[in-house]
Amino acid sequence: MLQLILLVVVLMSIYYVFDQARLRKKFAKKESPKETRNPLLEAIVDISKNGRGKIHASNDGLFILSYNDEGEVDNHLTFLRDYGYKGDGDSWQGIIHGALLLSDPDILKQIEMSQQEASVQIKSKKKEVLQSITRLIATLKEDETLLVEAVQMAELNDKMV
Repeated sequence: MLQLILLVVVLMSIYYVFDQARLRKKFAKKESPKETRNPLLEAIVDISKNGRGKIHASNDGLFILSYNDEGEVDNHLTFLRDYGYKGDGDSWQGIIHGALLLSDPDILKQIEMSQQEASVQIKSKKKEVLQSITRLIATLKEDETLLVEAVQMAELNDKMV
C-alpha cells in the first residue's frame, strides 16, 4: 500500500513539474501584439508632409481651413458621385469626420466644420490642428483605399452626403 502511495506521489510530482515547464514555455513564447500601422494617424503627426487646403486667420481669433476638392487637378468628384454622393464640401465634411474617427477622434472636439458652396470650412483655435487636417486630406487624396475607409466610417456615423 505504501508503495502505491509513493508511486502516485511520484507521478503527481512528475506531472506538476512537466505542467509548470509547459506553462513557462507557453508564456515565454507569447509575443506582444503586433502594432498595426495607421497611415491616417501618421499623416496627422508628420509635419514634413505637405497638406491640402488653405488656412487663414479670422477676425475673431480663430483659424479657418478651406478645402475645395472640385478645384483640385486630382479631384474625386466623379469617384464620389459614382457612389451616390454629392462630392462637394458636404461630402468632404463627412470624409474628414470619418478619417478623424479612424485616426484621432479627439481632434473633433477642437474643430467646427461647415460647408460653404463647394468647400468645407473647418474652424479651430489652434492652427496646428488645422495643419494636421491638411495632411490628413493629402493622405486621403493619395490613397483611395483610405478614402473609402473614411467614407465608410462617415456612413456608419450618418455624416456622409
